Amino acid sequence: LSCVLLNETQSCGNGFHTRVVQCIRQHDSQTVTEHYCSDNMPKPLHQELCNIKCPVDCMVSTFGPWSDCNTSCDINGTQLRYRHILISPNEYGRQCPYLTEVRHW
Repeated sequence: LSCVLLNETQSCGNGFHTRVVQCIRQHDSQTVTEHYCSDNMPKPLHQELCNIKCPVDCMVSTFGPWSDCNTSCDINGTQLRYRHILISPNEYGRQCPYLTEVRHW
């Protein structure tokens, strides 16, 4: 069953599943009109609430300062800088970009 949202302008949030209830004749599995159904048998709910999870995108900090060079920055040196995750994404959101930046000399 798919979840139909309560408000057509939403892309996520609360909605409902609608279930079609039919009477089936046991000996040949054919659909019959409701007056053939047993009144003693409870029918399932016609609608159930559901929820489409809203995406949570990754959010990262700005990069921090560059590290000291691992060797002389004049020849073949490398510097690094880092940022960290402020908000972790859920399975529906945008994943995090890289967290380390490298600068070669």
